[in-house]
Amino acid sequence: SRFSLRAETGRESYQHLASSYGSIPFGKDTFVNSSISTSRVERRVAAGLSNLNLDYSGKYIADVLVRREGTSLFGAPRQWTSFLRASAAWLLNEESWFPFKSVDLFKLHYSVSSAATPTAQDVLIFAPLGGVVIKPQTASEREFGVNVSISSRLQGSVVYATSKSDMSTLYGPAPAGNYYYYSVPLKGHTTEGTLHMQLLRNARGLQWEMSVVGDRRRTEFRAAKNRCFTVDLSRQYCGGMGSNVLWGYSLLRDKSLLPSYAAGESSAFDVNDEGYVVPVGVGNTWRDGKAKNLWGTIVRVAGQPFPWGLPMLQTDSLGREASQPSVNGEAGLQYGLQNTFRYKGFRLYGLLNGQLGGEIYNESKHLLYLFGNHPDVNQVGKADDTRKPVAYYRALAVTTQIYMRNLVESATYARLSEASVGYVFDANRLGFLKHVGAKRVEIDLVARNLFTLTRYTGQNPQSPSYNSPVDSFRYPLSRTFTLSTSLIF
Repeated sequence: SRFSLRAETGRESYQHLASSYGSIPFGKDTFVNSSISTSRVERRVAAGLSNLNLDYSGKYIADVLVRREGTSLFGAPRQWTSFLRASAAWLLNEESWFPFKSVDLFKLHYSVSSAATPTAQDVLIFAPLGGVVIKPQTASEREFGVNVSISSRLQGSVVYATSKSDMSTLYGPAPAGNYYYYSVPLKGHTTEGTLHMQLLRNARGLQWEMSVVGDRRRTEFRAAKNRCFTVDLSRQYCGGMGSNVLWGYSLLRDKSLLPSYAAGESSAFDVNDEGYVVPVGVGNTWRDGKAKNLWGTIVRVAGQPFPWGLPMLQTDSLGREASQPSVNGEAGLQYGLQNTFRYKGFRLYGLLNGQLGGEIYNESKHLLYLFGNHPDVNQVGKADDTRKPVAYYRALAVTTQIYMRNLVESATYARLSEASVGYVFDANRLGFLKHVGAKRVEIDLVARNLFTLTRYTGQNPQSPSYNSPVDSFRYPLSRTFTLSTSLIF
């Protein structure tokens, strides 16, 4: 049995002094640098912690840490905050009654923790707008997991974690002034699993090992479902909705959803070959654009003008454009699979990773449509009645200020991220190694990003971040080949 207790305390203080110089007019033509402004920032931090470790018979393990921290960044009511980290583990395989002798490890563990996340300095700058109650952003997490090892050949773990933050800083329009950082509470949960297997090992030196990892993550706002916070047309945060959901417009695909003023004149609209409702005028079809020279003309329905043949935005019953959830970046599963083969001095390695489910916004396609530079704009080889002008594709993108549901694609993919083949020559096989004092030489050929299997039409289906499922003119992944040689002494 072991017992240990540790306590620490500390205090930190630092100052920052900055100066800036400006120019003012002097006389008729001369400017002299004579304006000086200075700013001074002083911050003080004091903290203390206490840590307790317990271990009883190698079966029951516990660890508790308490930290008390104060900072001058906040007002007197919010200067001091306490944080906790506690964990416990139970090694069932060490119990005398545990029935499975081939199980080397069977551990249950649980932990809870809280911490402060960095607070944007701009929050303090705009404190007069309501910063009296500004406090540190804090987050808490609870985690439960199981670790298993069988005959030292199979190791696996499953972890379920929940998280909660009392406030997450979001940048948006302020009720007064220009912009301000708002705080919105978040909650989430993550399920992770790992499995490592030694599938083959024999006396002739043949080995095969495989590892599989997977995780599923969800994060949403802790607020009433009818309560929303709007940053702009594409960013709205509503209670119960995922934090990586983007809002946007949808194009009309069903004539039954026409605005009320046009519902009685549905014969003036048609559904084209791409499934969009387009205004064509009574007696015309979407195929008549070139034959009747209708592209670029105006169709009037119930007194409202519509550009002929161009897709229409879906609106509410009053004909108003309505933003709605359009992109859901939450993946059903993110996974990785790696295999390693060894035979004597030879080795082969491969890493496959990917994602099942989720969506990504093809912003590269969006912008190319607006600029008229996307390959879809090329109408060579199309029949005259299906050809469309550049204006048609610009109507599919509408504007740079909003996402479009028609440009959302599946983010499912599988990528061979890395593959390598290598060989190890020891000093017994290459005699010259002994003369230079080397034990062995390793030669490897490594290939990265060999191929990606996906239906996504953009550059990269992998989101750059969890909260931003947008592919926007990122530099394409390069396929690389590397030959390396290593001398081991």
